[in-house]
Amino acid sequence: MAFLLTFAEFAAVTIWLLAPVIMFFKCTPQGILPSWMHKTNKNGTPANALIFQGILVSLTMVLTSLLPSVNSMYQILVLMATILYFIPYLLLVIAYVKLSANLKSSNQIMSKLLAFGVFISVLFGIIISFLPSSDLKTRHDILLYETELISGPLIFILAGWFLYACRGKLFK
Repeated sequence: MAFLLTFAEFAAVTIWLLAPVIMFFKCTPQGILPSWMHKTNKNGTPANALIFQGILVSLTMVLTSLLPSVNSMYQILVLMATILYFIPYLLLVIAYVKLSANLKSSNQIMSKLLAFGVFISVLFGIIISFLPSSDLKTRHDILLYETELISGPLIFILAGWFLYACRGKLFK
């Protein structure tokens, strides 16, 4: 039973690491990512993209290891993922409002009111994520927590922006 549980956890970790890269790799047309990211190994796996992801995740893990407890490390990783998950929803609401302004419908006021409510709710979820947990007692731990909570998503956003900005220019 221990072997099967270990095998299942290994498979789950593999899926969590491989799935985003494979999905992103398959859905991204040639030319959006630098050409070195599109290189695959003999099994068709985007090896360079996995290495790039590994570097970003390792950097994030090193940053979170500075926190005082394992609970704080886990909490900050979950909150970083939550913030990264919510940011696209803010952009989707903005796009929805812009697109709905072009449509002439009778429910524009209700539509904008609903979009405003969604935007405020998602923004509130992001803001609540920055409240430190009760196990962080010192000012240093709280400052470290908030710095890491800001820098983690920022690293991933800037990495994505950098890759997109450098498409076709660098790393040919």
